[in-house]
Amino acid sequence: RSCRSLPSGRHLLSGVQMNIVDEPLEKPEPMKLPPLPVLVGALPKGAPLLPGNRLALNDPTLGQLEALNTALAFAAVDDRLKGMPIVAFFRFEQESSPSRGVATLALVNEVQTDAGGEIVSAVLIGVGRAFVPRVRAVMGKPLLVADMATVLNDDAPEASYMHSLEALRHYADIASDEHNMRRRLVSSLSAKAVELQLCDVEGSCDTAALLELGPGAYGLAMEMAAASSRPIHSGGLPVNRALESLQELASKAEQRQRKWERQCPQWGDQVDNEARYLRCFSFMCWEALAGKATTEQLVWALTSTDTRERIYRAIEMVYYHRLELEQTSVAMDQIQQMVNQRR
Repeated sequence: RSCRSLPSGRHLLSGVQMNIVDEPLEKPEPMKLPPLPVLVGALPKGAPLLPGNRLALNDPTLGQLEALNTALAFAAVDDRLKGMPIVAFFRFEQESSPSRGVATLALVNEVQTDAGGEIVSAVLIGVGRAFVPRVRAVMGKPLLVADMATVLNDDAPEASYMHSLEALRHYADIASDEHNMRRRLVSSLSAKAVELQLCDVEGSCDTAALLELGPGAYGLAMEMAAASSRPIHSGGLPVNRALESLQELASKAEQRQRKWERQCPQWGDQVDNEARYLRCFSFMCWEALAGKATTEQLVWALTSTDTRERIYRAIEMVYYHRLELEQTSVAMDQIQQMVNQRR
């Protein structure tokens, strides 16, 4: 069946109290940001930091240390930051960045220092996005500063507030249903991998034992590996993300962003918090795909300004990945039958 015709589940936010607004809302004017230090991720080929997610930064480089210290200093003196140390986070060097000048606004949190007061670790929390048209180098320091940056918000729908929310709820319901079906499959595959014993929870298979079962069992195992290109037990997904509900992920993301978004409201925030929750939900749909989605796809999610399209594209990926997992499950059952026949 096509994922476009998947049945909708229950509304995720059925208990949320909200004001009735049956007319289009204006998109708030993008906030112009003060100068922000630029922090480039340590993994140049890694995925971007999505709003609502967190990233542990251990043993920071000299450039990252300079950015962290500068963010703390700016927060102490610039009233526009409301005491929040913010960096413009790029996973890539900007010259080669596929995000086209879009940075994650990351709140510096959980700073740990050594006996001499030097930062040894910190946690970056994605609280928003910014368009950074240019950066400048600070003379004599390994530091880049983002000038003239503006907050990147999602577009305001042309439909009324209530109609827009109804459409977002519908897509969120479908995404949640698909993700939950995949959660059950991931859990089942993990149990089957342990029971099978020939393939461990890291996805490594005993080639000799499989060959003893005959070419059919070995061929099925190779098909599973080729289909996922990742450990069999998770089908290419970090287990913690694959097994968490999207509602749990979105609730955590909303809590992490709340302090910043009070200072920088987006479309719908002037009415209630449901639009904010659904924006967080849309990003967590992609966070749940980490390890399966490509870097280019995750960068698209970061730079997209269409909440509904962000959820819809994630639904398509989850749907087709679920079909792959179902095929893997069938293959593992067949291998298990071969094992049982030989015992």
